[in-house]
Amino acid sequence: MKAVRRMELSIALFVLLAPAAGATAAEPVAPAPVRTTYLQSWFGAVDTDESWELPEDENGGPYRASVGTLPYLGGSARVLQGERVRYGYEGGGFIGWKSYDAAFRSGDDGLTVRLDGFLFAFEAFFGGVLAFEPAPGLLFYAAGGPALTWMQLDNDDEEPEVAAPSGFGSSGIYINVNAEEDDFSIVPYARAGVEYEFGSGYSWGLSVRYAPHEFDFGSSGELEFDQLQYFLIVGLRR
Repeated sequence: MKAVRRMELSIALFVLLAPAAGATAAEPVAPAPVRTTYLQSWFGAVDTDESWELPEDENGGPYRASVGTLPYLGGSARVLQGERVRYGYEGGGFIGWKSYDAAFRSGDDGLTVRLDGFLFAFEAFFGGVLAFEPAPGLLFYAAGGPALTWMQLDNDDEEPEVAAPSGFGSSGIYINVNAEEDDFSIVPYARAGVEYEFGSGYSWGLSVRYAPHEFDFGSSGELEFDQLQYFLIVGLRR
C-alpha cells in the first residue's frame, strides 16, 4: 500500500513539474551580437591651400604657399558588432606624398619665393566607431580617435628663386630654407561616411575626415593641415 502511495505521489509531481520544465527549455536564447571584420583600402586627397608658411625675416614676410593637392593611399581594419545599431573600433594607416613647386607670396611687399622639393607623410590611427544600418548593406558611420603622423620635407633648392615686385630692388634678398626637415604631430581625428555592401561581401564607400595636423620645420617654415580630407574606400567583409 505504501509503494502504491509513493508511485501516486511521483506521478503527481511529474505532472506538475513537466510543463514548467518544458516552458524553460522552450525559452529562446538571446543571439550573440553579430561581429563583423572589414578590411579596407583608402584612396584620398587633401587640398593644401596656403597651408605652408615661411617665417618672417629681415626681408619681410611671412610668406605663404600651397603645395597643391596631396594624395593619400592606405588601408585599415574595422570590427563592428550589433545589428542595426553597430559599434566597434578601427585602426590603420596611410601615406601621402607630393613633388612640389611652391610659390610663396608675401602680402606686405609682394615678394615671391619659389621652392622645389618633395614632401612625404605617414599616418597611423586608432579609434572607436558608431554605425547605423537602416537597410541591409547600407551603412552610415562616424569614427574618431588619436592619429600620429610623421612628415618629411626635402627641399631641392639650395638657394630658392626670389622674384621681387616691380620697383623693389632684389639685391641681397635671401630666404634660408634647410635642405631636409621632419616633424611629428599627434592630434585627434574625426570622420564620417557611408558605405554599401554587396552580396559578395565587397563594399564601396565615401568618407570625409578631419585631422588638424601642424608641423614645424624650423627655418623651412610650418605646415598646417586645416582642411577636410576626402576618401574613396573599397572594403571586403571577412
